[in-house]
Amino acid sequence: MNSTRTPLYKVGQIKKHFPVLGGILRRTKGYVKALDGVDLEIFRGETIAVIGESGCGKTTLGRMLALLDKPTGGELSFDFGQGLQDVTTLRGADQMRFRKKVQMIFQDPYTSFNPRQRVGAAMDEVLRVHGVKDEAERTVRIMEACEMVNIRPEYLQRYPHEFSGGQRQRLAIARCLATKPELIIADEIVSALDVSIQAQIVNLLLKIQRETGLSFIFVTHDVAVARYVGHRVAVMYLGNVVEILPADSLPEAAEHPYTIALLSAVPSMNPTAKEQRVVLQGEVPSPIDMPSGCAFSTRCPAVMDICRTERPVLKISNISKGDHQVACHLNKGAK
Repeated sequence: MNSTRTPLYKVGQIKKHFPVLGGILRRTKGYVKALDGVDLEIFRGETIAVIGESGCGKTTLGRMLALLDKPTGGELSFDFGQGLQDVTTLRGADQMRFRKKVQMIFQDPYTSFNPRQRVGAAMDEVLRVHGVKDEAERTVRIMEACEMVNIRPEYLQRYPHEFSGGQRQRLAIARCLATKPELIIADEIVSALDVSIQAQIVNLLLKIQRETGLSFIFVTHDVAVARYVGHRVAVMYLGNVVEILPADSLPEAAEHPYTIALLSAVPSMNPTAKEQRVVLQGEVPSPIDMPSGCAFSTRCPAVMDICRTERPVLKISNISKGDHQVACHLNKGAK
């Protein structure tokens, strides 16, 4: 967290609860707490990698930030150039202005393209929707975006099924770039690709960031990718961000017991290193019936009485300081 700069996007205690229906009348019996009070700040020109187990809320967070889903509670504020502004209440032209600034790339690019539409027409349609009426300007933007992702102009006359997975992902990135966004949310965009293609896509994003100053939120389950692509890493557990730390400090600087256990599960590339695996005990709480205190208290090896009654909040680490924040009662740093 950098208190001297205004963030591009600020997330304050954002929540997303999905109703659980039951019975003949389909009445609400409870709520699945996919996000339960997330705090996050994204600055211009940086990449935040979001990691965590499956079901921790990573994708839901990305959809909230892109306003593809409406939050149950909390604040989402974006800086359009005149300071932070609440975006949850935007409608009409104001909402379209936000969508132009914040774009999202999905895990499976094939499902985000119309299979009956040529990819060039799909990119042109996006620009027309966002108010670029001049055909010549749309063409220039599309050509520039394709050049940035190394896609030949003649490929624009093809259909989505004629491309490989890596090529489709490049086209999805180009479609985002054509709108000239300030923030791109990438949701597991390399998880379904071969390792060699993964490296190409990740290096492409880093190159684009250097050239344009774009900000990225990179959702991934791969810790190695998170370290490589991110400036900071946000660790999620059951709908909460439990730790935010510089990517280049992993794994040594990790302080939260969950982060330590998560990183210990990553195989070491050093054959002579002695791996100390942290095996968690206990049951994962149900997102419908969360513990009253810390969500990790049922599995934490360092659990204390206060953990079962009081929920910890993100505080600056009392060890690492700076941009390192931890939501744990073991951390006594300043809020």
